[in-house]
Amino acid sequence: MKEGVNIRALRDLYIDYDKELCSLPGMIFDEKRTRSYASGMVLRKDIDWNLIVKEGEAIGFLIIKANENGYDYYVVDTYVKPEYRNQGIMTSHVLKTFEGFRGKTIGLTIIQNNYLGMSFWRSIFKKLGYIPEISFGGGFIELKFQME
Repeated sequence: MKEGVNIRALRDLYIDYDKELCSLPGMIFDEKRTRSYASGMVLRKDIDWNLIVKEGEAIGFLIIKANENGYDYYVVDTYVKPEYRNQGIMTSHVLKTFEGFRGKTIGLTIIQNNYLGMSFWRSIFKKLGYIPEISFGGGFIELKFQME
């Protein structure tokens, strides 16, 4: 995690993310569970919270874990507050972050009915010019690709 980050603000941002994610069909939001999980996540040293900050406010994140599930880098979660979407903010952040992953294998998982997430990652792969390996299972879509 980056120095100087307000852990409470980051935890609250993660709660907003989970609340929105749990609005998908079949998902259930449990604020107590999410608050506990997020509080632990923000303190983990093996996870890199790539924060997106605008005018001093954390408005989103790209959470990445190195050496996870057989990948060099694994995208754990991405989120941008709704009022900052469709402005290219997350796209720009992901593309800039991925520049440092040349020659590395990257993986990520999307909940199968998360159409917003699927649309976002489809646009990223199009911009990168990659077609990821795709596998399905348990209501999730797993994507794998090699950065050139």
